[in-house]
Amino acid sequence: MARRDLDAARQLLENALLHRAGDHIQALVIQLSDGPLALVPGPALFNIYLPLSQLASRPVQTDSWSYVGTRQNGRAYHLLRHSLPIIGEPYGAVQGYLHAFVLLNDNFPLLSQIQILSGADTVGLYAGHAPIGLLGAASDRQQALDTINPASPISVTANGTVQQYPWPWIPPAASVSAC
Repeated sequence: MARRDLDAARQLLENALLHRAGDHIQALVIQLSDGPLALVPGPALFNIYLPLSQLASRPVQTDSWSYVGTRQNGRAYHLLRHSLPIIGEPYGAVQGYLHAFVLLNDNFPLLSQIQILSGADTVGLYAGHAPIGLLGAASDRQQALDTINPASPISVTANGTVQQYPWPWIPPAASVSAC
């Protein structure tokens, strides 16, 4: 891929993240086998520095979501990464990868979709016992999510039933909880 092609691809991806795609994907990285990177952070990462080139350089698992985490300025960031090969012409050789990153921290579009699909009043994303995103109307429901037993898939509390779902892409201590 020529340098001008990389610049054109970056511009195309920047425009995509400014529209509907930016609601679901927070950053894109084009990583070419011969070295150059094109970093395309979306608007959701305004004032958030993430080492995207470092995260993209971790071992690639193509065609599936994988978890990547980083710590910046004392705060833990949790991301999902999906990597697709960039196939070149004329022989179909892999020239690099396109990495899509979804930030899980305070990801309200994702929490909203989980809330709609589950019919829950309150939804939380957790890394271990630490909430990385909460969405719901009642603070007592959020407190119920904070007190669940991570070893139990369903906990019955005074505020109602809490269901916990492990995320297959995230280390074992992470989960989605709905109340």
